[in-house]
Amino acid sequence: MRLRTPLEKDRADTVRGLNDEAAARFLYRVPYPYASADFDDWAAQPRRFLEHAREIGAIRTPGFPRNFDDWARELRRFRPVDAARRFAPRPLLVMHGDADETVPTADARQLAEAHGSAELRLINGAGHRLRHDPRAIAVLLGWLDRQRTLDA
Repeated sequence: MRLRTPLEKDRADTVRGLNDEAAARFLYRVPYPYASADFDDWAAQPRRFLEHAREIGAIRTPGFPRNFDDWARELRRFRPVDAARRFAPRPLLVMHGDADETVPTADARQLAEAHGSAELRLINGAGHRLRHDPRAIAVLLGWLDRQRTLDA
């Protein structure tokens, strides 16, 4: 497990506006496990991960999961890097904000490298919530358009 240092917390406070308020409130004031691309840190602490996901609004359904033990077992089996390898040779776009304070850029690179031919796009100055960044939407739409052209 990797906890944020005081210096990292100070740095995070300077870019708080890049993430939504709930995520900033949680991530910048409470130490959290560093979730690498292999997800092992979160899988080792499934209750903490579930609390984190609820706090930032990623899980909003009351009563989820129905069976915590089954959910935690699935979480431990979740391997994004392996999934990226299996996804090849199908096209894959990996987008990441270079100012993401939640997931390091190295994880995006690791996923793209595991795939072998993924297109890696780093969005300058973007944080973790790319779906709110018009540049990320433009990249996605352009990528989808190119995929459609390649399939035709």
